[in-house]
Amino acid sequence: MASRGPPGSSSSSQPRPELGGAQAHADDLRLPPADVRGSLVCLECLRILDWATELIKLLANYEACKQYYTWVALSLAVATVLQFQRVVELVLLPVLSVSWRWPAQRGAGEACKSELGLVFGAVRAHATAANVAYQAVFEDVPNFFIDMAIIVNTPDQVDVTWFWVSFFVSVLNFFTICYVMVKEVNLAETAR
Repeated sequence: MASRGPPGSSSSSQPRPELGGAQAHADDLRLPPADVRGSLVCLECLRILDWATELIKLLANYEACKQYYTWVALSLAVATVLQFQRVVELVLLPVLSVSWRWPAQRGAGEACKSELGLVFGAVRAHATAANVAYQAVFEDVPNFFIDMAIIVNTPDQVDVTWFWVSFFVSVLNFFTICYVMVKEVNLAETAR
């Protein structure tokens, strides 16, 4: 039987009391591998670019989209709600988790810190997955049809450049979402 070492040593499975459970929390929130992190950064950049193209095509291409103006405006509204939801997920959840992770009581609270770190990691992972699924279903797929309807039905003399840009960004965003979700599912399955 292997020796576990004294409490607080690096080989111990218990959180180090002098760190107040911070080591256990850091272990619970490990970063994904580099290829997934790169894909997540790419996905975040594409989401911001997608939102910007929605705004630009609504403001700069009114002549092209006046027949479908309501649909383009609704698409921008959905993109804005999803961006706000992402800000809440990236900013508000970590801020709230600070009060969850560091209870004022000693003793029983020490054991809870590690468990709450695990819960927070799972909540954040599920919130990200839900947000990405909402974006694919409620923003990207409808944008394919809205942008194509405007591109096909607009007279040749009207500029539809931003609708083409929006269409290609939505397609690229959709396939990036698929790639990231498959990689995360594979990581979750191999971790079991």
